Amino acid sequence: GAQEDDDMGDRSGSAYIFIWEADHWSEDTKLVAPDGTPGSQFGYSVAIAGDYVIVGAFRDTEHGNQAGAAYIWKRVGTTWQYVQKLQPTIPEANSEFGNAVALTGDYAVVCAHRAQHLGNMTGAVYVFERNGSQWIQDAKIVEDSLSPSGFFGCDAAISGNNLIVGANKDATSGFLSGAAYVYLHDGVNWNLQQKLLPSDMMDNIGFGKSVAIDSNCAIIGAPVADGLAPDTGAAYVFYSSAGSWTQTQKLSSDPPSPDEGFGWAVDLCDGYIAVGAPWFSSQTVNFAGKMVVFTESGSAWLGGQGFTASDLNVNAQLGMSVSVQMDEAIGGAYGAEHEGSFTGAAYVFRDFTSATPTPTPTPSSITYDIDLYDTNLRSGDVFRLTRKYFNPFAAQPVDEYILLDVYGSYWFWPGWSMTPNWAMWTCPAATGGGDVILEFTWPMVDGTVEDLRFWGAFLAGGTTQLIVYDKVTWGYSNK
Repeated sequence: GAQEDDDMGDRSGSAYIFIWEADHWSEDTKLVAPDGTPGSQFGYSVAIAGDYVIVGAFRDTEHGNQAGAAYIWKRVGTTWQYVQKLQPTIPEANSEFGNAVALTGDYAVVCAHRAQHLGNMTGAVYVFERNGSQWIQDAKIVEDSLSPSGFFGCDAAISGNNLIVGANKDATSGFLSGAAYVYLHDGVNWNLQQKLLPSDMMDNIGFGKSVAIDSNCAIIGAPVADGLAPDTGAAYVFYSSAGSWTQTQKLSSDPPSPDEGFGWAVDLCDGYIAVGAPWFSSQTVNFAGKMVVFTESGSAWLGGQGFTASDLNVNAQLGMSVSVQMDEAIGGAYGAEHEGSFTGAAYVFRDFTSATPTPTPTPSSITYDIDLYDTNLRSGDVFRLTRKYFNPFAAQPVDEYILLDVYGSYWFWPGWSMTPNWAMWTCPAATGGGDVILEFTWPMVDGTVEDLRFWGAFLAGGTTQLIVYDKVTWGYSNK
């Protein structure tokens, strides 16, 4: 989507479709609304499924100021043919119909987060069903329990008979704390299955700003929640069992930075979760943004591999929108520069690191690192690293070094020398497949330790697995 484009007048908007050709993505079609008008912001929301595309224009004025609309195209052969303009059976001015859209199979979902219900701007969600070549309004979904201006429909996602709707400004469980609602289609109606809230609900976290769902898993973004740093943002994972949804995990950005908006956008597909953090700042570029991808392992999501643009620029805001499928993810960067400021771009990433290491032949040298982000460590605390010895039949010395990097200052262990020397230290040999424990005292560091990295290498045999600590659990990172 490019909602600020001006083909049909200032900020009339457009949308671009790209197609995979051999080894790259190339532009296939540029879409504009057939009745586009200035300020309608066609392309504010987009979705694609199979041969259909839906594009939202949430400030379309055909039925009143910012009443909104959505448009559907269908791919026929090698061309995209315009099908229909979607609007509610009873349009409503200022409802911003089309602020979010979703598409799957024969259903299209269009949100109107400012729609009136019970006299308040609580929001509404409309479901359209394809009947032959036409899309017919199947349902209007509202919730009576929402607080005024709850923004029900700030985002929505659909998968099969499951529909999830976010209401990020609902205040019924706390001031602007938010909520998400899951609906199940029984063949006739969309019935509320459950209202979802995080286990650590707090005021003003925006829970429900972004949502994604498949048959038994849902991911919900809360971009102002406390993660590994205050107001970093978080994403919550829920699983369904016997018709009941339960939170199983809270995903956080690592490394974190305050107010980075982690959870502003989320997606879920094919064993991957993608989370956008559009206001993440690197050490050199403010608000460059990033996208983080997690990999499913059983009922847990591991990894948290972060992706940033190769051509970072200030205010690029990569992660404003995200999508993931198979082994590829795409992140929208609203403020990226290309022949002009804030022209925007989308970045494609692939080849995600597997969350669970797979066996490989024993190499001659292994390099590993452990990243920790913890503000609670103090001088004199003891840190213990246990290394599993992988040769149960014969013990042998293993040359090893460990290097600590805190804000670019280095300590070599043992001794914490300020000048790294690369001499090898021989780790005591473990016998019978036992463990080798490396235990050392935390060094004196000026200031609060927030960005910490251990580097090390095993030489002459054995394997090891990279692990990451998020102040809650330890998980695989790489091998």
